[in-house]
Amino acid sequence: MTLLRWLLLLPAYLSVWLLVVVLAMWAHGHVTLWLCPPDMMVSGMCEDMAIQERIDLTYAVFAPVSAAAVIATAYLLAPQNKRKTSLITLLLGSLITIAFFWGSLSLIASTIAGGALSHALLCHWKNTPPTNDQA
Repeated sequence: MTLLRWLLLLPAYLSVWLLVVVLAMWAHGHVTLWLCPPDMMVSGMCEDMAIQERIDLTYAVFAPVSAAAVIATAYLLAPQNKRKTSLITLLLGSLITIAFFWGSLSLIASTIAGGALSHALLCHWKNTPPTNDQA
């Protein structure tokens, strides 16, 4: 069973990441329709650059969410060495992020920050002793 859980980590990472990407694309489309005036829409693209910059912020929101989701998946699904597994996932994910978003420092920084925050919170959460209310 342990081997199976290790083997399922990569497909789980990809599934969680793809789910967040699909949600980001859905949100981007709806935000575009909501913010862009109809006369500025050309072939599904907003021609007003000021509005387009605000619309593109949806990617800046969903990039760290995807990193946090992948790190949480690593931590929660790993059968053992959860901290090391999520840290290795964070480091490899950071390299993939740098390659994927090369040229966009804000997306690189927000994505890595989202993953690092997720890793830190999960490690702290699991190491916090239960209080009297949680026991």
